[in-house]
Amino acid sequence: MTEPRTKLDPLFALILSFLLPGAGQLYNGQAWKALFFFTVTCCAPLGLLFQGLGYTLPGMIILLVGTFLIWLIVLLDAFFTARKRTPGLSWIQRRWFVILPIVVGAVVLYGPLTRNVQCNFLAAYKIPSDSMSPTLRDGDHIAVRMKCYNHLQPQWGDLIVFKEEGDSNRQLIKRLTGLPGDRIEIRDKQLYRNGKAISEPWTQYLDDRILPGELSPRDNYGPVEVPESSLFVLGDNRDNSLDSRQTGFVPMQAVQGKALYIYWARVKSRIGQHF
Repeated sequence: MTEPRTKLDPLFALILSFLLPGAGQLYNGQAWKALFFFTVTCCAPLGLLFQGLGYTLPGMIILLVGTFLIWLIVLLDAFFTARKRTPGLSWIQRRWFVILPIVVGAVVLYGPLTRNVQCNFLAAYKIPSDSMSPTLRDGDHIAVRMKCYNHLQPQWGDLIVFKEEGDSNRQLIKRLTGLPGDRIEIRDKQLYRNGKAISEPWTQYLDDRILPGELSPRDNYGPVEVPESSLFVLGDNRDNSLDSRQTGFVPMQAVQGKALYIYWARVKSRIGQHF
């Protein structure tokens, strides 16, 4: 005796594919299509991200829009395929509850995978103060390339994200103004690197006063030599920044990554600014 022709549940198929791309196709009895859609929707964007597509704002937009469109195709395919009557149900369709542990397991694993991407490739940060103004302002959202200094040498002028000494949960962003071996000095607000006055068009000074070094290291500091495996950092809002002048050098092992671009800001003209 043959089994009665039975319709699948289109809404259930759509929900499955929403939770895990390809799961709805698996429910529909299309295992190869499920594998293909899962690979295209999940693995391909991750591969492109790891290759550096997300390191520019246009690249990130292309990546996000492309992933969304592919996912939309997957959802619609799962929904409309399930609406069609089938001559019979496969074993996995009859035992649809077998799919649920697969989907739940994948969703549970998605969290660690996302955290892995954020910790090792690309992360988003919100600027909480104006210590880096005018380059970065309070409320700016930036993309940061994580752990890039594991295989790249830090460059003078980079905007680096690092963990605050004594507080592993707090991360700061400052401009790299001194590399190992550099001799750093500040005289009357002017930065000197290895004895040469440095032009810094990104800096901002809001206080006309010049504080003597005996009172504060803000305007007169050093000279000091940056030790090995350490960095000297300053805020661009030079008169209102807590940085290496007060807190000392930043160990290289504390550096998390390099700021790439602003992807969202209150002032829309700032969106897309690269560093």
